[in-house]
Amino acid sequence: MTIGIPRHAVGATLVALGLFACNSVLGNDPGILDVDASVDAAAFDVVTSDVADSMPRIDAQPMSDAAPAVDSAPLADAGPTCSAGKKYCFGACVDTNDPLYGCATGVCMPCSLPRASATCAAGACTIGTCQAGYSDCDGNAATGCETDLSQPAHCGACNAVCPSGAPICSPSGATFACTTGCTAQAPTLCTNQCVDLATNATHCAGCNTVCPMPMNSVASCTQSQCSFACTTGFHKCTDHCASNVDPATCGSSCTACPSGANSTAGCNGTSCTLACSAGFADCDANPSNGCEVTLATDNANCGVCGRACTGASMCVSGACVWPPDASAPDSGAADASPADATDDGG
Repeated sequence: MTIGIPRHAVGATLVALGLFACNSVLGNDPGILDVDASVDAAAFDVVTSDVADSMPRIDAQPMSDAAPAVDSAPLADAGPTCSAGKKYCFGACVDTNDPLYGCATGVCMPCSLPRASATCAAGACTIGTCQAGYSDCDGNAATGCETDLSQPAHCGACNAVCPSGAPICSPSGATFACTTGCTAQAPTLCTNQCVDLATNATHCAGCNTVCPMPMNSVASCTQSQCSFACTTGFHKCTDHCASNVDPATCGSSCTACPSGANSTAGCNGTSCTLACSAGFADCDANPSNGCEVTLATDNANCGVCGRACTGASMCVSGACVWPPDASAPDSGAADASPADATDDGG
């Protein structure tokens, strides 16, 4: 454990921030096109930080009355005061404008917009990019990219209605077009759409057989079999996608991070972290009992883990102090007065 647990810059994989129109679609299948099969549901793009050095030391963050609580739908933790543009989530100061922690100052819940990647604007979650084949036609960020551009009412673009003379919406290169019949690219007619039943996630193996698509995922149909992959910043936990930085579902095992007294559990994207409240330390490297040592008064870990007060000296305010009726060693190397210990880095 490093000195205290530093203010990690956890996670902070930013989703695509391009604000270009979502009407440009990328593939051939109605609804969801050109799904990137290389997406790894267990791949984490969050930057990690070292939280397990050989000797934990005192937390340099300001004292708080209690360790922040972790909640499945968390509000911002009542922890140390962070610098401008930051908020305290899961034991660390994080960027307020990071959609993985929500965009408002008072919450830590990630942005979740249907069929869209998110970005922050004016303290609110908003659409960054739409999934291929979908668009935000209603202008409401909360509904995400709700419009299927393979439908005749929005064929290739919002409100582009197919006329009676060409009532069918069919894939056409990288977009859709109104046609009178289906082509080899999408040979099956499902109502008024031409689709490929082997690759279309809305009509997978049969018309109107829709592949499940949990929040923060992209559904796909491959050889008439449904699957889904989590979007950037999320990982697969059985049947849903969890945030990479949520300590309740951390890493590929999707397990809850342990924490005990005087501590806050966190997740750096792949493994659990532990942030100690000010004045406490995890000297036994056991997160289940939290930060068990009070550095100001522990004779075996005075001011820093592993520094023991010898002889008759006692730990007072994080420094080994000799009582007036005891004789301190001449060298003064093992123990120090409070003034001497002030610059000890403990």
